[in-house]
Formats: sequence, C-alpha cells, structure tokens
Amino acid sequence: MRKRKRGFTILELLLTILVLVIVFFPLLQAISSGLLAGHDTQFETEALNIARQKLEESRNLGFGSVASVAKTAHTVYPQYQYQIDVVDTQTNLRQVTAAVYWNSPSGAELNVSLTTYISSF
Repeated sequence: MRKRKRGFTILELLLTILVLVIVFFPLLQAISSGLLAGHDTQFETEALNIARQKLEESRNLGFGSVASVAKTAHTVYPQYQYQIDVVDTQTNLRQVTAAVYWNSPSGAELNVSLTTYISSF
C-alpha cells in the first residue's frame, strides 16, 4: 500500500480561498459603506454647528441690527458656505434662517438650515 502524504490538495486550497472571498468581500463592502456614512455625518454635524453659530451671532446682534447675508464662504471652515435670510413676519418679529452648504465627495451640493425668531420686546 502506498502511504498518503499529509497536507492539502490544490483543490482544497482553492475552495478555501473561494469561501474566504465569498465571506470577506461583502464584509469589506459593509465596512467601507459604514466609513463613508460616518464621513457624511461628520460633514452634516459640522454644518449644523456652523448654522447654530450663525443664528447665535444674529441673536446677539439684536433686533435692529440683524440683516440678511448672501452666500459666503466660512472663514474657519472654507469647505462650507453659509447664508442668512431675515424676514419680517410680524411687527416686532423677524424670522432668521441660517443655511449652510457644502459639497459631498460625489460632488452634489448638500445643505442644512435652522430657523429662529428675534423680537424687539
């Protein structure tokens, strides 16, 4: 009788590699998608913080001094642009909206906006 050598055949190795590829490829895609989603969330969070900052600055100016601002690049975060819109809704009441714009990695322009009211009372 011939003694069989211990070890793996080429077919067993190829099947093992195939199973590993089938299991790990979708896993790597899921990780990649998760990282991209986290990156998008970071941009949106920064944009919301800029909008909050601009609304706070408008509130601090007071009713008589608050004014609209055309779309302008942010000085600290140049990848973002902001715009302030002021609308007189009633006597002694103004609606202030801060909108922040940025470009996604795919090139699409995204934005968030927050609104508050300022009164002269």
